[in-house]
Amino acid sequence: MNTVKLLEPNYGGINLEDISAPRCFEIEERLKKETKIPVFHDDQHGTAIVTVAGMINALRIVDKDLSDIKVVLNGAGAAGIAIVKLLYSYGRTRY
Repeated sequence: MNTVKLLEPNYGGINLEDISAPRCFEIEERLKKETKIPVFHDDQHGTAIVTVAGMINALRIVDKDLSDIKVVLNGAGAAGIAIVKLLYSYGRTRY
């Protein structure tokens, strides 16, 4: 935490890598509150972005909408939780 705070004036954003759940949620949330630069946890957000983008593009190919499919999540680690949050923000409210 202190290292990131010291580096903050010199960087436009911070990428967190390989921090396991549940620590990753706590660290990311605290850094977002205590710094003024973007904080990105690759294990959560990187995986979620790639997964949801893949789903969107696959659905376009078969001419379907996200509301037309069932979504099943196996596991509730950092990536799984981030995928569900991103799907929710994209408009998917039922699973």
